[in-house]
Amino acid sequence: MPIARPSSIYAGKTPWLLHCAHRQSGAAHPPTVHSSIRYASTSIPRHNNTNESKTSTQKAELKDRVNPPISTLPAPISVPPRRQDQSYVSFLWTTGRAYVGFYKAGIKNIFAIRRVAATLRHRLNSTQTPQLPPSPNGNHKGLEASSAFDSYNRYVLSRAEFQILRRSRHDMIRVPIFGILFIILGEWLPLVAIVFTPVLPYTCRIPRQIEGERRVLERRRKRSFRGEIDENIPTPLTGADKRLVRTVDELSKGQLMHISRSLGLHIRLWDLSKGFLPPVAMLKPMVGRALAYLQQDDALLLRDGGIHKLTDEEVRIACEGRGIDILGRNIVDLRQILRLWLKSQEAQTSPLPKLLSRPSNWKE
Repeated sequence: MPIARPSSIYAGKTPWLLHCAHRQSGAAHPPTVHSSIRYASTSIPRHNNTNESKTSTQKAELKDRVNPPISTLPAPISVPPRRQDQSYVSFLWTTGRAYVGFYKAGIKNIFAIRRVAATLRHRLNSTQTPQLPPSPNGNHKGLEASSAFDSYNRYVLSRAEFQILRRSRHDMIRVPIFGILFIILGEWLPLVAIVFTPVLPYTCRIPRQIEGERRVLERRRKRSFRGEIDENIPTPLTGADKRLVRTVDELSKGQLMHISRSLGLHIRLWDLSKGFLPPVAMLKPMVGRALAYLQQDDALLLRDGGIHKLTDEEVRIACEGRGIDILGRNIVDLRQILRLWLKSQEAQTSPLPKLLSRPSNWKE
């Protein structure tokens, strides 16, 4: 029986900016929310004491500070093989029912993670501290690098919890549309789900959808690097003095367009305009938000343990979100490429040049 592998196409989606830093700056490792969520988990452990039950529903055990719970990913699915005496229509119906169970598990996980995310938001709102800088490099609103990094060191959430907030928001805004499709199509939804991939919650995407989206994105990225879409071959240099770009404001429209395509920030339909659309006024905020998210995630990943603590699937997700091709590459190579990417964070430099070049051109 084919088994689905949890994967991700979160790459390039608009980030949800972090809210605050931990009020006690002396803590070397900020406290974490704990979660014991598993696939299709719908409950959070409760105490027998009635007075404590309300508090316990807002807590879960998340021991891993780097990897978010596996319930933020699609659950495994087992599709029964077709029997020799089974008609094709009957087989489709049986397969459809198997997928219904998969979708139900996905929705249950979404709402379980939503409760954990609500707890995390409450913790963020209750810490009366300055907002976490979008960039740990100290290049935002006059912040010094030491001050920016100190805010990251004192930030109340772990990298895993930061990802819970992001993935919960990504899925929750897609639940209403998925509900309508599920009510209308029922067991037949898997037959047409490939068409509606962008509007489906990630936990409800079947393996074929995930691989297909990845393949399309990587093919689009390859064409953009070759200049086949708008006759613009991206370069990590500025147009004027030919130095490496450092900020979004220094990017030309062609560079903005390439980064947006590479991360999947704008739809493929606009590629038909040969670079005329979308306008710079739309591209610059999108790329700016994506860059802020990547720098935030890089800083928290380094703070909480580094790449060696990431699971193989989270390595793939992290690479995909940074415009790195993952199909056909083994996990060892992906970990090495991700280490090269994080060199920018460790050196407190912008990752923009890496978004405008291939990993084979990145320097150690």
